[in-house]
Amino acid sequence: GEGSPSVASDSMASALREEFMPMRKLIASDDAEGMRERLDTDPRLLHLATPLGGWLHMAASSGATRCAEELLRRGVDVNGRYDSQLGGALNEAANSGDLEMVNLLLASGAVPDTSHTDVNPVFSAIRAERTDIAERLVDAGLDPHVEYQKGWTAARYAEEQGKAEMARFVRELGS
Repeated sequence: GEGSPSVASDSMASALREEFMPMRKLIASDDAEGMRERLDTDPRLLHLATPLGGWLHMAASSGATRCAEELLRRGVDVNGRYDSQLGGALNEAANSGDLEMVNLLLASGAVPDTSHTDVNPVFSAIRAERTDIAERLVDAGLDPHVEYQKGWTAARYAEEQGKAEMARFVRELGS
């Protein structure tokens, strides 16, 4: 559907190969104008899935706020998933420790995914050692006390990672 990643046909796979590096470079430099020109020239590129997820995933992990804003303005699904192993763009932003991007994505309707520890953005905030991001996610409605298999929680993960301060902080969140 609109805003969803598309399965690449042979012609799309060819377009992907030709456009992947130029788009990646534009995103890496947060060149929204250059990206806008490229997408105006070939609108099919907007919803391409890449080996690294969608363009919004790349923008979120690169801190490319202007590119992310442009992609969202063009209708890219803020909660789009391109691979079961990849969390959404929100998880990428939390993993990168980018509070500005987290705020942009939440304001655009991102819903924190807590279906698995690998995609839970609080776990990413713990890895990035960003209490501000963990707190923002909880303020947006994420339950920091979700329990996974064998009693695994965000606080327990922080302890296992040797991050006692983060573990204490996460335990107190949402209480």
